[in-house]
Amino acid sequence: MNTSYYIRITIVLFIIGVMMAVLYNTVQQPVERDTRDVWEVREELAQEKRRHSDLLKEIRTLNEVMKRYESVAQSSPEVALRETVERLESDVGLTTYTGPGVQLILKPSPEAIALGTTLAPVPPALLMQLVNSLYEFKAVTIAIDNQRMIQTSAIRDINGKTTVNGKPLAMPPLAIQVGTMNMEEAKKLKSQLEASTLIDSFYLDDVILEVSEPQEEVIIAKYADKVHVDYLQQMDKGD
Repeated sequence: MNTSYYIRITIVLFIIGVMMAVLYNTVQQPVERDTRDVWEVREELAQEKRRHSDLLKEIRTLNEVMKRYESVAQSSPEVALRETVERLESDVGLTTYTGPGVQLILKPSPEAIALGTTLAPVPPALLMQLVNSLYEFKAVTIAIDNQRMIQTSAIRDINGKTTVNGKPLAMPPLAIQVGTMNMEEAKKLKSQLEASTLIDSFYLDDVILEVSEPQEEVIIAKYADKVHVDYLQQMDKGD
């Protein structure tokens, strides 16, 4: 009888001990609070509102394109199909781009030249960061050292050389052409680049990133290689 009594007391004390340990751990490690100040929260909210506004603009543009295609398709299906093909080729990068944009120049820093530092290729990771930022800043199309970037383009290190589309890039200085929707977007992209940390990131690798003034006409050659389509097949006429 006494043994059963002591066992029950032991179990109750064990449960109380576990509960006390959990309570102590909760007090010692409170839930992390958001320590951002009001301006940081407002800036994040402003960014989200800008993204929302951009999405609405894109939806409005696509709706206008759809209405125009429906109107053309009813009167002339051949014209609608040809316009669709031309638009898709342009979006993919299979046509030469001529329009507003900016030009970037990557060249050795004056310190590297003065000290006789051995020039090295632009690191692929840094170049990918630049490309991602350019697309985030609303770039329409990009060419690096005359290599047109498309959806399947890759920036890699192959045998110590930085390559784009499998082609090794020239040593700095080298040019990067960036196309935008209009001159307003070109001016905005220039300002965003100059305000970003990218210029400092390149400088740490002894490379100067220069951004030209926005230009009314930037010419970017079409993608030179063949685009491989793995999941589509061309149908015979009459199918």
